[in-house]
Amino acid sequence: MTLLVPHPIFTSMAGLKIAAGILMLFGFLATGNAHQHPEDINLQNPTDDLIVALNKFTECGVKNEEFSSAKFRSGFKNARILGGKNAGNWPWMIYLLQNGKHICGGTLINSKWIVTAAHCIAFPNEPERYKVILGEHSIPTYSETHRMSNIDSIRRHKKFNFVNLDHDIALLKLKNPVIFNKHISPACLPNQGFPTDATNTISMKSAFTGKKCVVLGWGETENNNDQEPKIKVLQKLEVSVLPRVLCTSITGLENGEVYHHMEVKANSTKFCAGGHPDEDTCKGDSGGPLLCRDNNGKFNLHGITSYGSTTCGQVGLPGVYTQVSGYRDWIDSHMK
Repeated sequence: MTLLVPHPIFTSMAGLKIAAGILMLFGFLATGNAHQHPEDINLQNPTDDLIVALNKFTECGVKNEEFSSAKFRSGFKNARILGGKNAGNWPWMIYLLQNGKHICGGTLINSKWIVTAAHCIAFPNEPERYKVILGEHSIPTYSETHRMSNIDSIRRHKKFNFVNLDHDIALLKLKNPVIFNKHISPACLPNQGFPTDATNTISMKSAFTGKKCVVLGWGETENNNDQEPKIKVLQKLEVSVLPRVLCTSITGLENGEVYHHMEVKANSTKFCAGGHPDEDTCKGDSGGPLLCRDNNGKFNLHGITSYGSTTCGQVGLPGVYTQVSGYRDWIDSHMK
């Protein structure tokens, strides 16, 4: 039995211990073990069941301001990552560090796991090199909402190719599960095989081809800006998902050099989005999410920022994203 207990007392570790005792007193512990004593629970390493039982923020794909709203808000303000504006808080967005330096973004998908780009992970067998920051949108002026976590292990796709960035996806397992709150919660994942950029009549009904989705990142806001700003503020941008046939054409022979000859083929687990002038993901945004809202208003992780043209934000040259729906089964199998 899963209990969602929407009370502020359950958002702190001390509150969790009190809550666990109360729930078990009435025989309602999420694991089903009504005879387990509160002192037997390891609150330094809580189980997913315990987190779910004591937390109202476990629902995926819901932004913090929407938990208190009767219905989801619609639409986004027009903003750009390249020369963009403050995105505010997106509770699944993470800031990935390697040896203390920012390298990429990523997306929290449950209490233990983060999805990012494989090309962000140069040392898959050395998780101690990496840390993530959760619950923050302004770096390094950390607020009380942020959490820093070590990485326990890394699953970089075995078929990842550094040359053409095929299978550009990796999973990071946190040392300790996070407790969800209004600043830290997961994004949803699409089903395996979801037709993100389909153009055939049947699939187009559910696909996002031609529709607006949102990308997030702490990367460059200007082209060729070699000096990092003292404060990085999370940026957002609406981008349209391009049909596969157009993506293949743009990234193929016509613009081979500007895409480093990394064509998105008809059967690739990649897709294109964007292409408006001065609006693009750019250096430092890799691994971050491309999010589309489903029919229930929840944000689903459909893309992982992978690569783009030689110069960011060029008209008619969209960004390229790893198609998450091509890896849902892979993600599920590696989180077991």
